[in-house]
Amino acid sequence: MDLQSIAMEEMNKLSALALFHCPSEMRLGIAETVAFDIKQDLNLALQRNLESRGLAAGQANRISTSVKTELLPDKGGSFHIRPMETSGNGSWKSSAWSVTPQETGQHTLSLKMSLTISLPNMDDGIVSRVLAQNVLVKSNPIFRIEDFVRGRWVWIIGATAILSGILAWIYHKQRLLHTR
Repeated sequence: MDLQSIAMEEMNKLSALALFHCPSEMRLGIAETVAFDIKQDLNLALQRNLESRGLAAGQANRISTSVKTELLPDKGGSFHIRPMETSGNGSWKSSAWSVTPQETGQHTLSLKMSLTISLPNMDDGIVSRVLAQNVLVKSNPIFRIEDFVRGRWVWIIGATAILSGILAWIYHKQRLLHTR
């Protein structure tokens, strides 16, 4: 029995069982939750599969699986990705990320899944697959204004103070001229 070929077979099944929740549209600067979940316990499903292939139930019960996920932005770094707390259930954990778009336009978020299948006294079977989701990031005028002010607030306050001083000086000069 070759765990690598079993892992490849299970990864093909995992693609049908995997739920990749990723919005197709996002707004610039507004965080959205992107999540990955599996519809059933992988250990139990794999044990049943191996038993149906003739592996003894005692040995099939010693099998362990683990799924690791990683959310990857496109090469432009157009997303800020922050992992969120995840919940576990059996041999897998659901995964969630807080994703904040940093640039407008069409971008791609990729979910890398790695499946590891282990049995005592055998080499692990490890397989990876990447699921991609195109995301259209739309402009957000409020975020643009906030970003502009946040990056230049010192200059804005300085310019406002100088302009206020000039206007106060002009007003004072005008009052002096009218009082004479």
